[in-house]
Amino acid sequence: MSTENINAKKNLDKNNLGQHEDWYGNNAAVLCPVCGQVFIVSGFINKGQRKCPRCGKSSAQITKEQVSIEWSDDASYAD
Repeated sequence: MSTENINAKKNLDKNNLGQHEDWYGNNAAVLCPVCGQVFIVSGFINKGQRKCPRCGKSSAQITKEQVSIEWSDDASYAD
């Protein structure tokens, strides 16, 4: 993934997931902080990385140890 225009990052805490977050095995659901779309990233199907299917302005990554989402901080969705 290119890191240009990426200046914000959030790591999910497996023991303290937010309202629009879930993590099971090598799959996770995350909330796009730019457009508000909940989307799934899979270690198997997406090879561990997926851009938001609605806006493409954020990207989620999943490994065995971590789920993170990165986005440009220009405009963020307000929950």
